This record gives sequence, structure tokens and C-alpha cells, in this order.
Amino acid sequence: MWKRLDGKELESNQISDKDRIENKTDTNSESKPPVAVQPVVKKLDVPNLLRRGPKRQDKKTKAPYPNRKKGADSFQLFVGNLSADVTDDKLKEVFSQYKSLVQAFVARDQKEKPRGFGFVGFTSPEDYFNAFREMNNKYIGSKPVQLKKARR
Repeated sequence: MWKRLDGKELESNQISDKDRIENKTDTNSESKPPVAVQPVVKKLDVPNLLRRGPKRQDKKTKAPYPNRKKGADSFQLFVGNLSADVTDDKLKEVFSQYKSLVQAFVARDQKEKPRGFGFVGFTSPEDYFNAFREMNNKYIGSKPVQLKKARR
């Protein structure tokens, strides 16, 4: 849908060559410039765009990320590029060499299929940095994992 400057709305197949002419001004100020065509822009509902959607919840417990434990918020690593065969237990087993490990879980979709990433939380900053240094690009399952600082 297109709208001319004079307010008339046109379909794209109704636009004539006269309507397509760009708006050019003449030296004669009394003459009207040709009518230009502009696309119709719908008004955006900004408050609804800025509103956040509901948090993702687990179907069984109705809690967002049920495996997540309190206390690991400040030292959490994002574990990316996980293969589909890696489970929560496998991730916990691999990172269990660090004594302050609080949590390790793989993110899953609504059908309980692994999404290819997970999180590992620590209470000690030393274990957090050592795990990052030692485990980045190491194989867990069949792929090398990419570790990053988890964002909140």
C-alpha cells in the first residue's frame, strides 16, 4: 500500500509514471511540485515492543531453568558447542576436578532435546579462571567446547 502526499492511498499496481517522479522544485514558486508517492508506514506500538515476554519455564516444575542453583551467579561459565550426547551428569563429571563447582547443566528445548550449550557455576574465582584456562577448546563428547563468561 502506498500513500501520495495529497492523502490518496494507492496499491502498487495503481502507481503511474507521474506518481513515480521525484519531488523536484521549479524556479517558479507558484507552481505545485509533482505529487510524490510514499509507502504507508503503520504506527508502531512502542510499549508493546519493549515489553519482555514471559520467562521460559520447565513444563514439569514451572520454574525457569530448574537445574540452576543459587550462589553460582557471580562465577558462571557459558559452555558452547556441546555435542548432543553430553548430559548434565557428563558436564558435571568433566568439571568435577574443580572443588568449588556448584552447578553444571545443559540447556534443553521444550521437547527435552539439548540446545548445544550449557552453564557451569563456581563459588571460587580461582576455580572459575582455572576452568576457563584449562577447559577451553577441550573435547567434551565429540566436539571441542567454547567457554565464555556467562551474561546475565
